[in-house]
Amino acid sequence: MSSTDKKATQNDKKLAKFWSDLLLPAAKQLKRRGAELLDTATSGSSWSKPPSDVPELSELSPAALADHLQARLEAEGLSELAEIVPNMMELADELRPSAQTDEEVNPFVYVMH
Repeated sequence: MSSTDKKATQNDKKLAKFWSDLLLPAAKQLKRRGAELLDTATSGSSWSKPPSDVPELSELSPAALADHLQARLEAEGLSELAEIVPNMMELADELRPSAQTDEEVNPFVYVMH
C-alpha cells in the first residue's frame, strides 16, 4: 500500500468519525425540533430573489472563517451545527494536503516524457 493510499484510508476514517460522532447526531437533533435547512417552496423561493444583505467579498483566515460560520449558524437558529464548527475546522486542517502530498504524482495521472 502506498503512502497516498494509507493517507486516504486515514482520512476516510477521520471523515467517517466526524460524520457519525458529530454531524449525524446534530442532523438528528435538528430534524427532531423541525428545523428547516432548505427552502422547498415551489414559487418565490430564495433562489429567485436577490439576497437582502450581501457582504463584501473578502479573504478570511481559518479562525475568522470559523467565527463567521459559527455566528451565521447561531443567527439562523442552528446551534447544533454551530457547536461542531471547531471540530470541522480541525478536521479541515488535518485533511489539508501537505507539501509532500503535492509533490506526489496522482495515480490517475499519466506521466509523459
